[in-house]
Amino acid sequence: MNGARRLFSGLLLAGLGSLMVVLPFTTAYWYFLNPRFQHITATAGVVLMLAGILVPTDRVRRPSFMAMAVFAIFLPLAMEAVNQADRPSFAAGALGGLSSVDRGPPRLEIDGREYIRLNPAELLLQGEKTPPDPRPFVTEGMIMRTAEMDADGHVALVRLIINCCFADALAAGVRIAVDDPDAFEKGQWLRVAGHLRPAEKPRGRAPAIPGVIATILGETTAFEPEAFEPMADHPEPYIFDIRSEEPFNY
Repeated sequence: MNGARRLFSGLLLAGLGSLMVVLPFTTAYWYFLNPRFQHITATAGVVLMLAGILVPTDRVRRPSFMAMAVFAIFLPLAMEAVNQADRPSFAAGALGGLSSVDRGPPRLEIDGREYIRLNPAELLLQGEKTPPDPRPFVTEGMIMRTAEMDADGHVALVRLIINCCFADALAAGVRIAVDDPDAFEKGQWLRVAGHLRPAEKPRGRAPAIPGVIATILGETTAFEPEAFEPMADHPEPYIFDIRSEEPFNY
């Protein structure tokens, strides 16, 4: 009986390890962890597979029935979660997570003027410089609003930063100076071209996003828009890497 338990426990552990080895090579990985941890996940999976092979040879330790039951329930649920996330309707890139997303050129020409592409978090960093970086930028993000920002003539343009996983996600971006905040819908995706300028410290709190720890916006700068372009969606909605200079991770 104990031999059968050890064998079953080893198979469960090896199965979990196999899933962890396969996961980094699917388009679903970024739904669970930052793609930079792919090699760590695969290595841990190999270790679990080896441990699973060795479990049946351990005749001293008696596998816990409760632990086996938990693993037996968890493993198929985890496999189904990966299977669902790896379907075409979810996938945002090819092998290796988002690495194959076509980012396009690092600069865009809009109405005869060249703009440097960067993500909202990188634009936030450029605005923290003294004085703010005056170069023309273009960024893409999601609109968020609050009553205080509306009164100040601003909307927020943000994207989520995934450091490790969604549990530690932060929203980062900039305030956009607009004539009519009501012309912008909360949750709307926009491409905005313009330049940074000094601005008074905002009133009230930054917009709250359900499930996100905090929203970080520039305290002393705003983004003066020169062109707007609505976006139906975004091929890479999350930020996994932030750069302080060109080429930016737009």
